[in-house]
Amino acid sequence: MKFFIIHEYNATNGFFAKFNYILGELCVADDKNLLPFIDYTTPTNIHDYTNTEVANEWEYCFIQKYNYDFVYNSKYEKSECTGKEWYDAHEKIFRNKEVTKKLHDTYLKHVIVKPEIFNKINPEIKKYKTLGVHCRRSDMAGSHPDIALNYSTDTFYQKVEKVFKDNNFEKIYLATEEIEIFEVFKERFGNKLFYEDCFRIKQNESPVYKMDSRPLHRTLQQQEVLLDALNLSKCDSFICGISSVSHAVIFINGLKYKEVYYFDEI
Repeated sequence: MKFFIIHEYNATNGFFAKFNYILGELCVADDKNLLPFIDYTTPTNIHDYTNTEVANEWEYCFIQKYNYDFVYNSKYEKSECTGKEWYDAHEKIFRNKEVTKKLHDTYLKHVIVKPEIFNKINPEIKKYKTLGVHCRRSDMAGSHPDIALNYSTDTFYQKVEKVFKDNNFEKIYLATEEIEIFEVFKERFGNKLFYEDCFRIKQNESPVYKMDSRPLHRTLQQQEVLLDALNLSKCDSFICGISSVSHAVIFINGLKYKEVYYFDEI
């Protein structure tokens, strides 16, 4: 038995940027016929038995089959960040069927979502022809200007409304971190709108700077965005921009969407 320890390569990345990277690393572990173990301890990502406050960020949301002591007392090798080769973060990933299927199969094999999150998936989504919508604007303009969606809130709504009406959808599941977008969709779609209560910010704010706004903010934020992604993956079709969240949703869904619409093509 030999383990493949997956460690953090960029501590400043968002939750789903890390998630997608980890999926790639899990593929590498399978290729090498090794058992994967994800060591995302914070703040140093170094396994330190003397620091009892260090927490494994991956385990905020997911269950691992093995614990630290067992893994680090066994034979192992550390990853060398080779998993990044499995996907290109700036392409419309749904159109790369081979990569999407590989990462979906890897997700099913290795990723175990904690029951307290998985059991919150909205069962009503599958009862209707539901359009999943991920609207991200906020901090993308500063961090990824080449792929950021700089539409007005009304433009986001108009694009979604067009797809909704043209394809006879019955419900919408909205995932957005922006208060303005959420309020407009809630007002205009009314009882046709599914959503989860979660932490939201104003346009151009960054959630990174809201760490002191509620206890356990980072943990709760990760659990909330994961639940949004799981709900989106249960929808009939999906509208999104290019982002780590939308890529992860597509990997989790695994080519079951009838259609994926990109905002810049509507």
